[in-house]
Amino acid sequence: MSALKGFITNLGLYNEGDLVGEWIEFPISDEELEAVKKRIGIDENHEEWFFTDYESDFDVTDSLGEYESIDHLNEIAEALNSIEEDGMKEAVDAVISEGYDVLDAIEKVSNGDVIMFDDIYNDMSNEEESIGYYFVDAVGGVEELDKKTREMYIDYAALGRDVRLEYYQADEEDPETAGEYWCGDENASDEEIGETIVDELGFDGISNPEYYFDYEGYGRDIEMSGHFVFHNGKIFEIIE
Repeated sequence: MSALKGFITNLGLYNEGDLVGEWIEFPISDEELEAVKKRIGIDENHEEWFFTDYESDFDVTDSLGEYESIDHLNEIAEALNSIEEDGMKEAVDAVISEGYDVLDAIEKVSNGDVIMFDDIYNDMSNEEESIGYYFVDAVGGVEELDKKTREMYIDYAALGRDVRLEYYQADEEDPETAGEYWCGDENASDEEIGETIVDELGFDGISNPEYYFDYEGYGRDIEMSGHFVFHNGKIFEIIE
């Protein structure tokens, strides 16, 4: 099935009050087009025609005009058909929604310049958090981020505070405080305790690590430096 159809209409008859036309599928050959034009009354007296409607599974119809050339429509249809076969319809529609020309959108998707997030990220509570989780996972987890980035988004103080509140002396030989236990210093700050715990256990080694990494803030900052599209409940990154 063609990804693009158009209703070709006899302009002369239309101006006379008659809507005479036929749906055609693109791409269409010259021979097929001539047969259609003959059936809708295109002749010496009524030589002109135009398109009164389009249909497509892609979000392209709003960008197509009444007097599009057949060559242009054939080119679009051939490109759309190839994308449809590759299962990349959603990505093309997302790029078009950003105002890209149809053929430019198809080219970006075909070149791999559009990344669609997996459903696990699309289903999160908000867009920024989804981006944050996606990019953390893409580098292999929080521990693979550089030290400066970890310091910006890990809430060491909150982690240290929670550990301090939960700490208890299991027996008389144990340190009396969480600060002594983790840092060897009873006066260690919450932040120092948190940093030591992450250094010793690794970020994934602590309970509920998602409580202490600001995925939303991380994703918000990444979003500001990239080009992300939220289309039909899914997230796409357009590589410029």
